[in-house]
Amino acid sequence: MTMVIRDEGEGFELTHLPDPLAEENLLRQSGRGLLLIQAFMDEMEVHRGQPGGTEVRMVKYLAKAS
Repeated sequence: MTMVIRDEGEGFELTHLPDPLAEENLLRQSGRGLLLIQAFMDEMEVHRGQPGGTEVRMVKYLAKAS
């Protein structure tokens, strides 16, 4: 299963986001969405959109039915 989410905001670079597991960020109310996506999905790609925004592509491999 592949899901692609796009927005038209300012966009962001994944490498410039604060580490949600760093001690100074542990009590923050936000900033864990991409961490959870990485934990639960089999693949995740983040691309900056053109002319702006962000695209997140997520893939989850599904088990074959018996």
